[in-house]
Amino acid sequence: MGFKYKKSCFYFLSEETIIVIGIQKSQWGEEYYIRYGFSLRALHKENEYPKVHESDICGGFYTGMLNPTAYTLDGLNESDLLCSIEDNYIERVDLVLKGGIMEYFRKYPQSIPVSRKKLREYFNLN
Repeated sequence: MGFKYKKSCFYFLSEETIIVIGIQKSQWGEEYYIRYGFSLRALHKENEYPKVHESDICGGFYTGMLNPTAYTLDGLNESDLLCSIEDNYIERVDLVLKGGIMEYFRKYPQSIPVSRKKLREYFNLN
């Protein structure tokens, strides 16, 4: 899909946006989290490859399973896993790829107050 693996995460750098996707294993069991972050390149000139937690907007894939934020591989079939990842990718990541961060804010306005202050100031959302 055009992502580049670097620093243990997957990155897509568009002209305006840095998209990062990371996979994190739970320290308490066999669960995995897929986290994403979006950053404006104009605000991250010093760090072209920010980690998810360093991004202007952070979030996680919704699993639609018993634990809505973690993928438990035990008992999960490959088809369900791939379908969930694809749905999340389309609803979140592809949305930003095609429409930018403001399109993400239009769909997920609850993300505005928890995004970084520099990003809100950049878009005049304070």
